[in-house]
Amino acid sequence: MKRTIAILGLSVFGYRTALGLAEVPEIDVIVFDRDQELIDRISPHVARAVIADIRETGVLEEEGAQGWWAAVLAMRKRFDTTVLLTHHLKQRLKVPRLIVQVDSRDEEEALRVLGADQAVFPERDTAKNLVATLARPGLTQFVDLGPDVDMGEHRVPASFVGKNLKELHLRDTFGLHVVAIRHQAGPGGQGLAFRTEVPPDPDRELAATDRLFLIGSPKALRRFSERFAES
Repeated sequence: MKRTIAILGLSVFGYRTALGLAEVPEIDVIVFDRDQELIDRISPHVARAVIADIRETGVLEEEGAQGWWAAVLAMRKRFDTTVLLTHHLKQRLKVPRLIVQVDSRDEEEALRVLGADQAVFPERDTAKNLVATLARPGLTQFVDLGPDVDMGEHRVPASFVGKNLKELHLRDTFGLHVVAIRHQAGPGGQGLAFRTEVPPDPDRELAATDRLFLIGSPKALRRFSERFAES
């Protein structure tokens, strides 16, 4: 059964999130915005696109909000509306998971008090990702999961090529877990398409074009990146 995720507001963040989720076969995306041009542009890509003023909260109930798996509030610079909708979605409609776009830590704290499950600060999060990848050579993507856990996508070090995860003992040596491996899908690993293997096969030999998704403490991830900076 497909999960329905609603995108409330087509800010740049909301629009891109909707397009990304629409590519997942198991998800139906429904979007809301007052801008007819934005609705017309995104309509071919999502399950349903609704032009509406979502401050009129009855609209959400009419569109089946109580059956949504999650909702994303992406209404930048309209914090008063975000507050109203956060309360309505969590307290009245009981949406299981609510992600809100914020512009400051104060906004994040206020919305969490109202029940928001996750806050996204695009500029902050993008900057942290950029700093992490520039500061840690070999790291191609970075996700901050909290003060004690990070996740990073790392190129396969040259010394790992031809070996499998069982041989490398990354948990014992670095305190890191490999949660996924991304392989280039073309012949000989030379294609433009990628396939992500979750969970990874511990017996499969690693290729130079593979990417490792590593999870562990910030210190462990930094130590690994520094150790294989030239790989």
